[in-house]
Amino acid sequence: RDYVDNATYFSRGITYLDQHDTASDCGLGRNEILLTSRGMDAAFVLTFTTSAQPLIWNGIEIADNQENNMFADRMHTKRCEINWSRAFTEDGIRRLDLVKRLSVIFKENDAITEERPVYIGNSASDDVIAFTKSNGKETVFVAVNCRNKDIKASVDTDIKGTELLSY
Repeated sequence: RDYVDNATYFSRGITYLDQHDTASDCGLGRNEILLTSRGMDAAFVLTFTTSAQPLIWNGIEIADNQENNMFADRMHTKRCEINWSRAFTEDGIRRLDLVKRLSVIFKENDAITEERPVYIGNSASDDVIAFTKSNGKETVFVAVNCRNKDIKASVDTDIKGTELLSY
């Protein structure tokens, strides 16, 4: 919820999970490793549904997890390249599909970019973040499991409409 509350809203903001500064500073402590690939998938859902513009940087769309440093060159031992072999792994294939699907949802649902989330209570509030975003014409409901295990939760709302993504 802190991540969502601190995200930038409306057409001027960018929200990212990784970028040149964070990757350069953390070395092998990149989010892809710390959060796990499934954790990053959950974070991607939040990134695409809470802010004005998600930033996809340097391989996170294929679950790249290698050290990456913007100051790298042939004279230093650090790397500044994407490990494209990750695109052919189960994590990489799943992530790229997720990013493509989220991109379509982001583009086609104005409520996502125009409004702040309204939190919805649920029976597993320590594990699940649930909210809606509505602009008066459309409402998008989002529920994200923030744990690396199956969670059963009931939400305090009546959900009707077309399912955009179940993952």
